[in-house]
Amino acid sequence: MDILIGLTQMPVTLGGEKAYKIRVIGDIVCSYQWVNEEPAMVLFPKIKRTFTNGAFVLCLSAAWKYTNVEYLVNQSFAAAKQMGFEDTKFVAHQIADIIIEGIPDLVEMPPEPTQEQQLQESIGEMLLKVDGEVIKHEEISMPDMGQTA
Repeated sequence: MDILIGLTQMPVTLGGEKAYKIRVIGDIVCSYQWVNEEPAMVLFPKIKRTFTNGAFVLCLSAAWKYTNVEYLVNQSFAAAKQMGFEDTKFVAHQIADIIIEGIPDLVEMPPEPTQEQQLQESIGEMLLKVDGEVIKHEEISMPDMGQTA
């Protein structure tokens, strides 16, 4: 199911340390994270445009719908409006490209980590920057070697 998250809908943390992967494409952040325990691609503006901006969520269970060009175009216009961008053909085309290029990453997402997996000790973080802009952020943790203290 596609979910439009806005001011009055359900609250979701966008991006951040719980995200599986984050990509920044122009003015749009594409965060791969879990929504209601389901892998999802969450699109939101890099810079909050208005107080009522929202995010556009594409859940894995709905990814197949985006193979239909008409559906993809309609959802791209809806996403532009939801995120506070102008709903022009140019913006919708950019969003459609992000969705199509991002679906393979969505399909490859693992199930949501269990609470035990999330409690693994973090030993650092890795930032990949291009021209001073963070394009990849990942927390580094020690692998579980089956050892007990």
